[in-house]
Amino acid sequence: MYDVDIFKEERKAALEEGMVKGKIEGKLEALREDVSKLLLIKFKDSYTLQIREYVKKADKDTLEYIRDHIFDISLDEVKKLLFVS
Repeated sequence: MYDVDIFKEERKAALEEGMVKGKIEGKLEALREDVSKLLLIKFKDSYTLQIREYVKKADKDTLEYIRDHIFDISLDEVKKLLFVS
């Protein structure tokens, strides 16, 4: 009879916030996959599982830097950026 939903606005805001967070996480995951592929192509056998794991945990700025400098960057620089010992 009456359409009373006292939490309608809160639910809508939470849903939108979740969608935004999901998009951000999705873009970060795609960036991680792209950087991993680029490093594998560039360094082949030198691209170890350890480095791959660090790429999976790297932040957006680090990944973007590696991607943007893929033609110039050395494996040692990648390791330093990812804190690989």
